[in-house]
Amino acid sequence: MVPKNHTENLQTTSMAEARSRSSSLSSLDASEFKFPRDLVAPREDLEPGRVTTTTLDGTLTKEPLKLIEDLTNGCGGQLWPAGVRLAKYFISRYRDTNDLARKRIIELGSGGGVTGLAIGLELDHIGGDVEKGGCEFWMTDMQAMMDLMQKNVAFNGLEGKVECGLLDWADPLPEFVTKAPVDIVLAADCVYFEPAFPLLEKTL
Repeated sequence: MVPKNHTENLQTTSMAEARSRSSSLSSLDASEFKFPRDLVAPREDLEPGRVTTTTLDGTLTKEPLKLIEDLTNGCGGQLWPAGVRLAKYFISRYRDTNDLARKRIIELGSGGGVTGLAIGLELDHIGGDVEKGGCEFWMTDMQAMMDLMQKNVAFNGLEGKVECGLLDWADPLPEFVTKAPVDIVLAADCVYFEPAFPLLEKTL
C-alpha cells in the first residue's frame, strides 16, 4: 500500500507515548510529569506510515524530502518544526562553502530524521560532497527510532551519505562516536522530558 502524502504539520503526543523514547526511563510514572494542555497544539490522529513531502520552503534545491511519519514507537516519529528550522539554518549557513570538508557531524535525538535527511540531500551543495573532501554525518536516537530512521534514509536514497547509529544517552558512548573527535553536534527538540536532561548533559 502506497502511503498518502501530506503537507507539513505539527502533532503533539501524550506523555505515555513520550515514555517509549527511552527504555531507561520506562519505569517512571508519566502521571508525575503532566504538562498544561495549553502549552501544545492538539495532535491530530497520525496514520502510521504516512509520508510528508517538503522542500523546506525552497531550501532543498535538488529534490524534496520525503519523510515517513509514524508514532508507533514514540513521539520522535513525526515532523517537528524545530527540526525543520535547524535544517534550514544549517543548509543556509554552509551552502557554497567548503567548511564541512572532512568534518564529523553527529545529530542527537534524530527521531524520524527530518534534520539529518534534509542536510543529507544538500551535502553536495554545502561542502560535504566527496569532491570537496566529504564529511561523516550520523543521525542517532534510541532503539525505538532506528527502524523508522533507517527506512527514511533508504526512502530518500541517502545510503552512504547519512549513517544511522544507536545512541542511548543512558549507555556508554558507542565506538562510532568515540573513535575520533566530533566537530559538530546538532540537536533540535530532542528532549522535553525533564528526567532525561542529566542524561543528555552526560552525553555531551
